[in-house]
Amino acid sequence: MSDLKQALTAYVDANTPAGTKPWAGVSPPIWRRPRTWVALAAAAVLVLGVGLLVREVSGPSELTVASADGGSSSAYPSQRARDWVTYADHVVVVTPVAEDGLGPHEFEDGEGWIDRRVTLRVDEVLWSRADPARPLSGMLAVDMWGWLYDGDPSNRGRWVGEGWSRVELGHSYIMAVIWEDARCSPGDESQPGEWADLGEAGTVAYDNGAVGEGEFEGTFRTAEEAAEAADPRDPNYTFAQRMTGLDAAAVREVLEGTEPGERRQYTESAHCD
Repeated sequence: MSDLKQALTAYVDANTPAGTKPWAGVSPPIWRRPRTWVALAAAAVLVLGVGLLVREVSGPSELTVASADGGSSSAYPSQRARDWVTYADHVVVVTPVAEDGLGPHEFEDGEGWIDRRVTLRVDEVLWSRADPARPLSGMLAVDMWGWLYDGDPSNRGRWVGEGWSRVELGHSYIMAVIWEDARCSPGDESQPGEWADLGEAGTVAYDNGAVGEGEFEGTFRTAEEAAEAADPRDPNYTFAQRMTGLDAAAVREVLEGTEPGERRQYTESAHCD
């Protein structure tokens, strides 16, 4: 095994709870903060070549859509309406207004990735839990899929996980968000409190007042195209897919009529003093 793969293996081991492994199709999904699982995904794509699909798109850079080989890179359950009202603090209509690169993070061969923090304007609050961990303001920031590069960080290409919206400027979304408290695990760098989306099925395009219309996997598609791509007979058919073509009021109505389930904890408590 090369020194690079040894280093990657050590990185993955250090960021993976006992009894799980990244990109393994575990259920519930992966457990970690967005920046950590994006780092693991980037490592898998750049070093191990896990499930990689590259599409050429119009614009200044290529788009890489990375498949998890059947696994999930979501931080929380997000498939069903019950997942949304169980784990989210709020469900909001948002519009990205700014994005900033965090990094770069480079491996020994010059390949690497750049995280992306997206500032979102809250256009409408569709639902909030009775006791949210944190109230909403008019803006919130979340970490989303960023860029990959080979050699020169300024020559970067967009990337996104298969089945995800990348969350890009010029579009709007319905997003289930959760506040994650600051974490201070012994031996690890402390992580400040931050907003996060629930995961893959917890963010859905919402351009032109239609669920499913807008950016998906880095490209635009209509609500009709989104509906054609979803199969109601699929056991993984999601709440967001069921709402395709409807408006935010319909999403609110379903959420208000949905009872939450038991809220499980996927990470050990590591509160900061």
